[in-house]
Amino acid sequence: MSGCAPAPKYRSHPETDGPAARQTASRDGQIPDLGIDLTPPVKGFSPARITSPFGTGSSKSRRHDGVDIKAGPGEEVLAAASGRVAFSGHKRGYGTVVILDHGNGVGTLYAHLFYACVREGESIGAGDAVGRAGRRGRATGTHLHFEIRLNGSPIDPAPYLWLDSGGEEGS
Repeated sequence: MSGCAPAPKYRSHPETDGPAARQTASRDGQIPDLGIDLTPPVKGFSPARITSPFGTGSSKSRRHDGVDIKAGPGEEVLAAASGRVAFSGHKRGYGTVVILDHGNGVGTLYAHLFYACVREGESIGAGDAVGRAGRRGRATGTHLHFEIRLNGSPIDPAPYLWLDSGGEEGS
């Protein structure tokens, strides 16, 4: 795959910094072995870029099934692992979305994209571009909403991102 086209001109919107990043456990307190290695979905990832953690959303009444990662307008969004594009299109609330199937019941979701640059059925490698960050759907600012699902159930991506970014769990 050749990757996304160069970043388009994108009208920037002011953003406010979210709450300090914090690590949360999966809903059942366990960190399951996914059987694959994940890489962060944006270049230069650090835990400080997580602006909204897994769990309860900002409204306190909605579940937040992933983490929000601060990303600049048009910033390249990368596949966290190799897989097949299971969905590329629009989903209510999420805006432009890409869902990757990594096999063995593991999937990742990338939402609020400015645009997707992959098509359903396409095979892609870890680190390949899947789209560009945006603020499509129900989003208050430009960011990437990133989810990991295991057998259809959301699990907290933060422990996998912490470990893969060279951090230590619980730090």
